[in-house]
Amino acid sequence: MKVSVFLIVLFSMTTIFAQRLQVGMKVGAGLSFFHKGESTYENKLYGTTPQFGETLSLPVLLRFNKLWSLRTGIGYQRKVYKFKLNNFDFPQLKSNGGFYMGSDIIAWQIPIIGRLEIPTNKKFKWSYEVGVILTKGLPTSLSSGSDWEPRYSGEDVLYYKFSRNSNNFDPYKTFELMLGINYTIYKDKIRRHEFSASFEYGLNAIPSQSFKGYLANNDEIKYYEADIQPELSTLKITYTFYPTWWSFWKK
Repeated sequence: MKVSVFLIVLFSMTTIFAQRLQVGMKVGAGLSFFHKGESTYENKLYGTTPQFGETLSLPVLLRFNKLWSLRTGIGYQRKVYKFKLNNFDFPQLKSNGGFYMGSDIIAWQIPIIGRLEIPTNKKFKWSYEVGVILTKGLPTSLSSGSDWEPRYSGEDVLYYKFSRNSNNFDPYKTFELMLGINYTIYKDKIRRHEFSASFEYGLNAIPSQSFKGYLANNDEIKYYEADIQPELSTLKITYTFYPTWWSFWKK
């Protein structure tokens, strides 16, 4: 329903703002970063690594004057995070690798972005963007596993068990702050190709997952627990093509 309303508004804008509107096709990749957010765990024991995901969108540019434009549209972004227990504070234990869990998230996005375009010459221009992105995230898969290689030097036996303790596929909504820069190539005074870099930061934590386990020998047992509810940020590199048949840009 919301998507239908958005498309109706979009096509209405095409009529109202003829010769000031342009629609493109954007593809690229995003590198997602894990931020602690509302998670609870001991920082020294755990680590994260940035993860890649693809992005596709239909950007819509509405020009107000030669300097300022508004960018909106609708897009898809795959966000991925990986959380790992890889530091063990247990006597006589050294190790490589660790135990990990993560999630794949499909994020549907509607940006509301202001753009300032810097005139340089007729063939290319630099522009800068700032704004917010309305995001609805849908966790689609959860992962967990181990590449742990323990080296225990004690004279007794080391026992251990680690596992995911919950499976949360609840959708979530968030605002993301966005900063970006674009290099745009023009042909016949109409934008045709655009290369962009942007950074997006989610303001709300995503659905939580929990992780727990223990290490033990004959004399001691130590428990490890983590409730993971991070905020995610994304560094994006994208390319946009603007077809002439989707252009209502005044020459």
